[in-house]
Amino acid sequence: MRFSILLFGLIGLVVLACKTGVLPESANTSLDAIAREKLGDELTSTVNKTDEYILFVQKINPSSLQPVRFIVMEVKTQQVVLQKDFKPGYVKWSGEYQVEWLDQPGIIQSDEPLSKYVQFATVRTQHY
Repeated sequence: MRFSILLFGLIGLVVLACKTGVLPESANTSLDAIAREKLGDELTSTVNKTDEYILFVQKINPSSLQPVRFIVMEVKTQQVVLQKDFKPGYVKWSGEYQVEWLDQPGIIQSDEPLSKYVQFATVRTQHY
């Protein structure tokens, strides 16, 4: 009996420890409201692997030449730790604490690789 209770407890602990990308509803609501105030209503969000930061991005229109904004917020403090604009390309988490985005110019020379325009920022140390 004791063994089965201990076993179920350990299984529950493992399941909770493995669960990523899910924020408490109250934290998610507050962060979402702040992001909508800064970026508008049409946005997407992605939590980093440790659930400490969340990346909010305006809806990207690839045919537009207008810059797109994104912010990264720390979940615990609900503070914006990174805010950037980029020409429509992409933005994503490229590591636990690193954001990667493509800020491509309007005209790219045929001999230039797109990798030349990829930028990185480490949100934990705010190193760009």
